[in-house]
Amino acid sequence: MPKSALGLQVRADRAVAVRVRGGWKGAAVERVWGGPLDPDRSVPGLEALGLPAESVVTGLPADRLFARTVELAFTDRKRLAQAAPLEAEETLPLPLEDLVWDTRILGRTPAGSRCLVVAAPQDAVGERVGLLAGAGLRVEALDAEPLALAGLCRAGGLAPAWVCDLGPDLVQWAAVGPGDEVTFGCLPGRGTDPDLLDQVALALSACPPPFSDPSTPLYVSGPLAPDTDRTEWAEHLDRTVDLLPLPPGVSAAGAPDELPWPGWAVPLGLALREAWRPGRSGVDLLQGPFAPEDRGTPWKGPAIQAGVYAGILLGLWGIGKGLEIAYLRAQYDTLSSAVRERFRATLPEVTNIVSEVDQLSARVDELEARARSLGSLVDREISPLRLLRDISERIPKEIEVEFEELVVEENRVRIKGVTVSFDAIARIEAELAKHPRFAQVAVSKAETMAAKDKVRFNLTLSLGKKG
Repeated sequence: MPKSALGLQVRADRAVAVRVRGGWKGAAVERVWGGPLDPDRSVPGLEALGLPAESVVTGLPADRLFARTVELAFTDRKRLAQAAPLEAEETLPLPLEDLVWDTRILGRTPAGSRCLVVAAPQDAVGERVGLLAGAGLRVEALDAEPLALAGLCRAGGLAPAWVCDLGPDLVQWAAVGPGDEVTFGCLPGRGTDPDLLDQVALALSACPPPFSDPSTPLYVSGPLAPDTDRTEWAEHLDRTVDLLPLPPGVSAAGAPDELPWPGWAVPLGLALREAWRPGRSGVDLLQGPFAPEDRGTPWKGPAIQAGVYAGILLGLWGIGKGLEIAYLRAQYDTLSSAVRERFRATLPEVTNIVSEVDQLSARVDELEARARSLGSLVDREISPLRLLRDISERIPKEIEVEFEELVVEENRVRIKGVTVSFDAIARIEAELAKHPRFAQVAVSKAETMAAKDKVRFNLTLSLGKKG
């Protein structure tokens, strides 16, 4: 079913919006709005654009974001989403409690996975959401503007590639590599600065291959791109330089002449992430306190998909009574294969597939139980993130310990781990018992491993305020 989306780019003195309708075969730009804003007003003139009363997809510029690439020793998506921000926290300028973040998996490595953590200060996210709410607009998703540019490159088959968005107040760039590799940043100064080319050359040289290779082309977008001397750029940077093209399958018949392409590349990329499958990429910083109330739980999407496929199978069974058996068998086999592929894509860790629907329902029940247990932690004014950090900080640094499993249940936490001696277990138990949130700490099992120099133990922490 065709879907429309509205992408909005907001600056201190101007705003540009693009409305796109996407379908299976492509996407069409229905309208482009653009105009100056009055920075002296509490809601700086957004209503003057005449935007329709619908949800919008907007983004934060690169100078309001922190991007960190981390490598982790596992591939499970849920674990990556939980662990990647913790891994990146040491290099972030603000604590995680003051940030909103989202994680994008870049690809697998021989040892595990590479992830991109994109974070923004909570006040920056709150300011943008409040600004649009004051103009009567509801934010559907909040992306990183450079990742919207990267999505346009991927939709157009431009990888590896560099794209540089030239604005009068900010120059931001995104580098798109093979697979899902992407990185981004911004340059000091403005798009009109005389030393801009030197800044671009410096940023290119700082990137690893293939981004820094002369064979990687550079595309320019943004309001200043149409007037850029691309020949001068190509000679200075020793690489091909061209305007960022529209992705194949995207038509721009609704674009006005006074707003030439690619001046509105960022809002187009923001709209395409919601309206057209090839353009779906990026992150969503509407997390934590800014998550929409009607946003589904993480298991809702896969459960709905499994239900849709099950409904299709049942519907075909009823219709098949009037069809030839051979035709019915062919259709059944095709749909069964589609369900199996979707199941494997949703739960890649499951290797023994007996019944896709039953196994997915069991996983939904498991996630509901986890959600209830996490809810109990919230009721006790302690987050899972804080709980994990407190446990790590309580363990003496000189003790070598490896956690094999950590299970958060209602009113308790169970830990399975390996350390060097029974003495070390006793010290860990004693240190954790000092935590005011752990009403009781008990070692339920401790045994020497086959290696003789390691001890495996089970530890149970009962949650509750002491006294």
